[in-house]
Amino acid sequence: MNTGITTRGDETLDASKTVVCEICGAHAAHERFDLQKFSYGQDGVILSAIVAVTECTACEMAYTGEDGEIHRELAVRNHLQAVAASPSVGVPDDTDNLDAWKQAIRKDVEERFGPIPDDLVPAGEAAW
Repeated sequence: MNTGITTRGDETLDASKTVVCEICGAHAAHERFDLQKFSYGQDGVILSAIVAVTECTACEMAYTGEDGEIHRELAVRNHLQAVAASPSVGVPDDTDNLDAWKQAIRKDVEERFGPIPDDLVPAGEAAW
């Protein structure tokens, strides 16, 4: 069990403090930030997010809550924005249709996942 302090940006979790476990109800759980990698999409792109993990010494279970869902979703949205903003397979050869293609990709992403926030930053080059 890690009993140190972990951080994510300006957020801090002190793993030496115990909290109530949402699984067994014991006051024996500790929280920490951890890097979680997960597969996304049909191609199985590996994305990562720093999420709050709760680990219980009583029931020996570890879980992420709403914080994990939020940060995994942000990782997906960052990935989708990067894909929509950069040329990839299927880009039309003629530049006359490029703007229409970008609009179609953005519309498809927004229909499936909701609006793409304007304040996201590109995730960088793809790892594959």
